[in-house]
Amino acid sequence: MEHLESIIHNLDAALTVERPRLLRQCANITGNLAIAEDLVQETLLEAWCHLNSLHDPEKLPNWLSGIARNICLRWLRKQSHDNTHLLKLDTNSDAPQTEFEELLIDDFDLEIELERQELAELLDKALDLLPPETRRSLLERYVQESSLAEVATQLGMSVHATAMRLQRGKLA
Repeated sequence: MEHLESIIHNLDAALTVERPRLLRQCANITGNLAIAEDLVQETLLEAWCHLNSLHDPEKLPNWLSGIARNICLRWLRKQSHDNTHLLKLDTNSDAPQTEFEELLIDDFDLEIELERQELAELLDKALDLLPPETRRSLLERYVQESSLAEVATQLGMSVHATAMRLQRGKLA
């Protein structure tokens, strides 16, 4: 507790020194100063919330840099994910619906589709290894999207027992 109090006591002065450095770090990673400002604020908030995990006050700069780097990388992943789902359409154009549909069809990726097929095959093989009642309950609940009560009724079991069977089936 004493070490935490010493960190908090010197924190204001340390953050005054560290903030510009963190801003440069975040700006270098994101390429945008305004976003870097927000990410530094998020870094400082995250650091404040997890201050008890800093065991050595001498390592504060490295600790803050690590938090800032992780927050920036999380932001970049989110931006990348969001940008891949955006579709730029010319709103001034009188393009027919078929052109829009062709754009969506062009997004079909054979490699991703093959991976999905492989995953489906692996899942089928894994389900074949389960006892028939467990397999039936999992398929009914997650493939047929039946409610837990419906699955319990079909199996002639209580809702609690069905939930336990589903949980054990997922683990298996």
